[in-house]
Amino acid sequence: MGTKLKQNNNEMIAGASITKLNTPTVGNYPDSLFHYARGSGSNQFTETISWDPAISEVFQPNTVYTATVTLKPGSYPDNLTDSNITTTFRGVQLSNIGNLPTTAYSITSALDGDSMVITITFPATGATFVPPKLLFNDDFIGTAPEPTKWNLEPSWERQGNSTWNPGATSATIATNLVMIDGTGTTPQYLTGIDTASNGNLVLKYALNTSSPAKIASQWIDAGAIATRMLGGGNNLLFGNAYGYYASRILPAKTPGVWSAFWLITPTQVQNPYAGVYGSEMDILETIDNHVDGFNGANYWNGYGNPAQNGMSASGSVGSGTVTSTTIGINIYDGNYHTFGFSWSPTQYVWYVDNIPYFTLPTTPDNSNICQNPNYLQLTLERAIWSCALPGNIVAGQTYVGMTVDWVQVWNQPPSQLWLTN
Repeated sequence: MGTKLKQNNNEMIAGASITKLNTPTVGNYPDSLFHYARGSGSNQFTETISWDPAISEVFQPNTVYTATVTLKPGSYPDNLTDSNITTTFRGVQLSNIGNLPTTAYSITSALDGDSMVITITFPATGATFVPPKLLFNDDFIGTAPEPTKWNLEPSWERQGNSTWNPGATSATIATNLVMIDGTGTTPQYLTGIDTASNGNLVLKYALNTSSPAKIASQWIDAGAIATRMLGGGNNLLFGNAYGYYASRILPAKTPGVWSAFWLITPTQVQNPYAGVYGSEMDILETIDNHVDGFNGANYWNGYGNPAQNGMSASGSVGSGTVTSTTIGINIYDGNYHTFGFSWSPTQYVWYVDNIPYFTLPTTPDNSNICQNPNYLQLTLERAIWSCALPGNIVAGQTYVGMTVDWVQVWNQPPSQLWLTN
């Protein structure tokens, strides 16, 4: 094996490619990355995408957009300090970079220290909005969640009083706590995108009686799935940043147990750029279902971290408990409800049945909006501070905690989606 070339005593990065950039199209959300980890070993680098002119929500008509893609050697946040960088893009030719778009008007590159800055100018966008497209869809057809879309969450003790998928060690995702109900004589549904009869994802929970302490605390084992590979890291079955995320759900009124439809990124850790680098977005949490309440929330800079090393403390903000009194919708009325979340470069908006109920920030601002891909999660859990389970919850039985008809992710805001459907 030959020795890698070195430039200025730094080892030259080989085999780099950029993330696929979609051609700017009127009405679509832009692609986004921020110091996102790429490559491995001595070929590790981070990728950041920015746009000119800046995009507040979607690509506009009759506009020439330029993407600036910055490839910085090393791993974030260490590579923010030049003295920590031991590899380089010096000597790397633009022709050696993979995945460059073929629809660009021009592509050039320049060096910024050891980083490569690629400037990609696209032809002007068209004059009219194009129809929205699905980026992800699951109508839950078949007998188990599709392994190309979902994995079981790894076996994980949660909130001091629950365990996700106890014993889960493989990609098998059909368990007594995670199942599809659209088989046999169970009612089937035609409410999603697919034309074939389809069912529901059903997540269940059961009392864990493995120890006196767990019996005393009413510990539960609970079903949970995610669009992330079991190996963790940035290995996602599906990941996306800006988009409209929605799911049609039959919420269960299960005092002491809550269901959640949420997004999280592997980059949700304490870092110098807080939520821009990584965030958790809870589209639906039914923590207060015992009082007919639910909520949405946003977390950044990890969890429970104090301000340290020049970085701000972990942070969060939520909608507070939302009830039929505050929004006019009782999500526990026995009917399905659609929970949505629009994520643009400058704002998050939470919806129930197409009605917005929480906006962050209230005035569009990109200062803490996440710019990295998140993956989807559908989960149940119980915390040490949760209220007691009802007296009719007994050992040896499983109980439904969440029923999901479909999950969708779109490349345009909901306002445009509703206009065209």
